[in-house]
Amino acid sequence: MIKKKLHVTFLALILSLCFIVSLILSSSGVYAAAIKDMDKVIIDPLGGEVLVYFDSQHKNEIKNFISVNEDMNCFGASTKIDSFIFRKPDASENYNSMDYVVYMINELDKLAMSYTNRDRRKANNCVLGYIRGINKDYAGKDEKQKDPNDKYDGIEWKVVCGPIDKGFISFVATKEKADEITFPEFFASFLQNASNYNSFLHGAIDEVYLNKAYKVPDPLGTGQSIDLIHMFAAMDGIYEYTDENEFICYEAFGTKYFQKDLVSWLGDLQQLTNSVSRINWFFKDYELSDGYIDFNIRTGGSGFSSDDFLADLDAFNITKFFVDCEKNSIANAFYGYYNSINKNKATKGNRFYEFIYTVTLELEQNNQSSILDNFRTEICSSLNIKYNNGVYSDYKYYIPSDLIRQNMKVLCEGDIYPLAKTRAACAKLFCDYVIALSGGR
Repeated sequence: MIKKKLHVTFLALILSLCFIVSLILSSSGVYAAAIKDMDKVIIDPLGGEVLVYFDSQHKNEIKNFISVNEDMNCFGASTKIDSFIFRKPDASENYNSMDYVVYMINELDKLAMSYTNRDRRKANNCVLGYIRGINKDYAGKDEKQKDPNDKYDGIEWKVVCGPIDKGFISFVATKEKADEITFPEFFASFLQNASNYNSFLHGAIDEVYLNKAYKVPDPLGTGQSIDLIHMFAAMDGIYEYTDENEFICYEAFGTKYFQKDLVSWLGDLQQLTNSVSRINWFFKDYELSDGYIDFNIRTGGSGFSSDDFLADLDAFNITKFFVDCEKNSIANAFYGYYNSINKNKATKGNRFYEFIYTVTLELEQNNQSSILDNFRTEICSSLNIKYNNGVYSDYKYYIPSDLIRQNMKVLCEGDIYPLAKTRAACAKLFCDYVIALSGGR
């Protein structure tokens, strides 16, 4: 009788435990999703770490904006990243989404942490350099195919972004699995020109991957796209030598005066301005009703597509708020950013405002009356234009004491120096566009 009671009690205990476990698993949603689709993989970002970001002074600056509240800052003291479920990329289907991208970044980061003995900064540099180096135009001269037909575009990426760790590339190659898409195959699929593939670093791959020319649809649902490799080149440049408070490079070109913005949005804006000056194009001002624009189409110039700008903008924000902390993985930084940020002025914490804030962390001109005036002043100065209360006027070119405007000399194409009216028009268009979508005046 006692034995029978023990059996009944034991059975009841087992059933109770099973019931409790099933409740826990079903409430998480993770288990249920994995059961429904067994080829999905649960990603727990490095033990469910909490993302840390650089504190800001947003609450003191929000008064300059008219369509947002004081809780516009979308990043809390820390951002908790939960588990995610993403599908492994499959070469038989399209995989140009941020879900697949972050999965692959996360896998690459695991290898980087192993390779660097869990040194977070070194691991981040390995990941950034690996992806940037897929495009030989973003690699150093000695880190791309030694082809006499290769065109040097005026930027020494090895200097700006630091060297690419070739040992890590070799290490990754030894970990590739024969039955899965490789890292070079995956990231080369996002090259916009097949001839840009860096076979010198990453080896030969099937041409099918070189002809996909994927762009990542904006995860925020704007209908825009992101040039992924361009984004990683910008992130690597911003991260490598940038002081965490000033965004100034202390080593590039043998001087501490190289402004890091040049490797991302500012370099593109200057290229666009030079392009517009050659065709003597006149274009209309921006109005909010115009919505999202492509600067190339808007101006008839080249060098600054909407895919490039969104890549630059998000790279700037992601690197500054998360990656620069040197505590966060790049995969987790992507998680935190795209789950926290919003797309435009219609919502708090939008990417355009965060971009304005990030750009104005470093001021070469005297502090203005508002963050928006600071932003306009900085953009105009980068094109050698003086901005004062709505008035745009020419500066004398190349003033040694002015750090930003020295950099016009860096990206001026040959002897072509755009006229003041062209530089002012391009600066105004860029500022009006960003400020309008940020919710500013």
